[in-house]
Amino acid sequence: MAAESSLFPRVLPSTDVLVLGAGLAGLRAAISAHQTDPGLSVTLATPSHGPSGSSFANKNNALGMQVLETDDQVQACIQRVMDRATPGQVDSALVRVLAEESRARLQDMIAMGLKFDRSPAGSLQRRKGCFFPEHKSAVVFRDLGQAFSAFSSSFRDLGGDLRTGLSCIGLVSLPSRSRVVGALFRDRDNTVRAMQAKAVILAMGGPAPLFPRHMSDPGNSGWGLALLARAGAKLGNLPYVQFMWRDFSSGRFLPVGKLDSPGSGIINNRGDVEPLPEELRPLCASRRSHCPMSWGLADRAIDQWLISRMDWNATSAAQGTLRLVLPTPFGDEVLQAGLWAHAGNGGAVIDAHGRTSVPGLYALGECATAMHGADRIGGAMVAATQVFGHRAGADAAQSAADSSWERESDFNDLARLACEGFGHHPFSTDTRDELGWSIYTGLLHSQAHLPEKEMMERVESSPRRPLRPEDSLFQQACRLLLQGCRERPWG
Repeated sequence: MAAESSLFPRVLPSTDVLVLGAGLAGLRAAISAHQTDPGLSVTLATPSHGPSGSSFANKNNALGMQVLETDDQVQACIQRVMDRATPGQVDSALVRVLAEESRARLQDMIAMGLKFDRSPAGSLQRRKGCFFPEHKSAVVFRDLGQAFSAFSSSFRDLGGDLRTGLSCIGLVSLPSRSRVVGALFRDRDNTVRAMQAKAVILAMGGPAPLFPRHMSDPGNSGWGLALLARAGAKLGNLPYVQFMWRDFSSGRFLPVGKLDSPGSGIINNRGDVEPLPEELRPLCASRRSHCPMSWGLADRAIDQWLISRMDWNATSAAQGTLRLVLPTPFGDEVLQAGLWAHAGNGGAVIDAHGRTSVPGLYALGECATAMHGADRIGGAMVAATQVFGHRAGADAAQSAADSSWERESDFNDLARLACEGFGHHPFSTDTRDELGWSIYTGLLHSQAHLPEKEMMERVESSPRRPLRPEDSLFQQACRLLLQGCRERPWG
């Protein structure tokens, strides 16, 4: 690595549309921007050669997507999304766009050569989705490596500029945050670089990597929320993170809705099997209809009961775990269980074209919200990446074509100004671990750890020196989640 670099940014060649993140949302947006106006320059920046975000991190090497074929399915989907939004917020107009345009985006993916499950006769196989078991409206594609290659190749074939080795550490704005006009990066040589753009699309993934246990691609930093907040974007639904019960040894999801089965339960500290309380057993049928924990359904009481019996005082490897007894085809199985952060349902509140409240800035995927609330139906996120990715890319291209702000000398000054306050000092490993565990327990069990104010005071007082931008963003993203948790506590 090069010697500790100055944070005086080195300016890269400018671009018309800058996309941050190479997940499904960012790739779709980059492709649509180029298709809308082939004469524009479109740059996609990503930290690694592979994907980013949660899109391609599924352990089963497959993803589901809601695709509504009939008017009845569209109406049923809209109603279900609205029903599952509580206690979060949702925009019914965005939900309708998502449902009505899912079919067109599916055809785009088929044209790219994605490998969807099909029947022997060649028709698409349909499956039920979490929180939406009444309709078999989800389709599944497999081989996520092939899917990433298909998207990235399509972008390159159009003449797009795919820049790897660039980790976004800031956005560049006009005075008073009146418009976003570019971004700051750290490259593989530890050099801070800046790139001017007429439109910036933020699709860097959700907050899962902030947590000590998470399921997310290594290309996801987790601090997209902090970048949005610093740019002045309106945010919503922040505390509603999807958590999944998983077995430590195999990594498979655990069907806690089967805790009403004979012989099942948790192993308590006396070594006895403690069954699910009788009053919670009627909720198991509902709990079996979705893998993530719910924020709004009555069956979350099952998850609360499990969380209350976690071992919060064990060493870090066993902290926040419990032993479950669940039935299998081969008999009862004892499993070491824990909760993994999977995806975020919060982000920048966007309009139907992916625009945030800040001109020049778009948000997609897990950096955006309003098309779903506290709980989202299975396959809706993949549909959202394609529907709003397409819309945001097209709108950003049109905005860039109409934009007149491109004074390079002014951008250099703005980029230097955006670097003010950046330091070189990292969090200690202990500080980062403490912060991660604090948001984990803060969202799951408010009495299990330090209160939010006391925890933040401890973390913020520990560095005493200007932090590296990466650690400062990590800290701010955690603070945003904790503040959201305080406003909408679990329970």
